[in-house]
Amino acid sequence: MSALRPAAVFLAVLVVAYVFVLLPQSDELDALRASLEGLKAQYLSKKKQAVNLDLLREQVREADRLFGALLRDLPNRFDRRFGDVAAAAQKRGVRIEVLLPERDERAREFYAELAAVLRVRGRYHDIGAFVGDLAAAPGSLLLHDLSLDPSATPGQVTLAATLRAFRYLDDEEVAARRKSARAARKGKR
Repeated sequence: MSALRPAAVFLAVLVVAYVFVLLPQSDELDALRASLEGLKAQYLSKKKQAVNLDLLREQVREADRLFGALLRDLPNRFDRRFGDVAAAAQKRGVRIEVLLPERDERAREFYAELAAVLRVRGRYHDIGAFVGDLAAAPGSLLLHDLSLDPSATPGQVTLAATLRAFRYLDDEEVAARRKSARAARKGKR
């Protein structure tokens, strides 16, 4: 009976050690295994990116080249009389009731825009053709906030919109804008 007692104590110590030492470490080991799988997946993803890095750099260069070409297609001056609008209206038999440009253009990072209030009147299909002609006009003219209402004249509709013209800022204008922005930031400090 005395020989069973040390064996029972040894067995009890083993059970206590298993419950309080090995089980918590087993949970931690499972968490580390899961973390290892995530790190392996992340490694493989980054390895695939590294393998394709030259291709990605070439794609970025091509995108920059195309973007630069698109910017260069923008005109570098506004036609404040909006001659394209007048020509499209005359071509389609649409009457311009209001064409009132804003006084100042709004400069953005690399382009400027000039907005104008536009209201024209004509037959429905002529108005549609007029809008199509504006979309195909050289330069960059966009219509925003369109509303189409029946006119007092039978068979006619009135189109009211905000016309926006865009132009590309040349390198000197961009440099001047950045310089003035830096000076403004220094003045605020």
